[in-house]
Amino acid sequence: MYAKIENDAVVQYPYGITRLRNENPNISFPVNFLDNPEAIDYGVVVVKEITRPKKPGFAYSDIGPVLVDGVWTQVWEERRKGLDELSPADIHKVDPPEQEWHYALDAGPSWDGDKYVQTWELVALSPIERRIEEYGAPERQIEFITEQGLEAWQEEVATIKARHPKS
Repeated sequence: MYAKIENDAVVQYPYGITRLRNENPNISFPVNFLDNPEAIDYGVVVVKEITRPKKPGFAYSDIGPVLVDGVWTQVWEERRKGLDELSPADIHKVDPPEQEWHYALDAGPSWDGDKYVQTWELVALSPIERRIEEYGAPERQIEFITEQGLEAWQEEVATIKARHPKS
């Protein structure tokens, strides 16, 4: 990777052999000329490549090279992603909370000052939903009636209704 420099400032980045040839049409440059020390005579420098960081929840932009200890070095600008830019890999997963007679709704990610984390909202079950949960699946109800009789099931239903009144 290369850049064109004038007065210790980046003029063009990235920069390539095609651009150099277009700017100097009367000069014949070999294909690998930019790696040649003489390239500096045309203001062309090699830029030390730095691997793009990969931190979940952040986006990175190449903002061009800067001179670091005499070496032109690629620099990445870090920006926290907006909620609409997040992918599942950007969000730290958190198990939903559990509380009796409640269920957890996905409330989306939130920023905790260091990373995006999964958040949950606990929602209370209505009295009807509580009853349905206690009644159990139809198979369980049929098994109860088969083993203990219809009257025992009616008593069980009355007990459940008493525990979870409608109002």
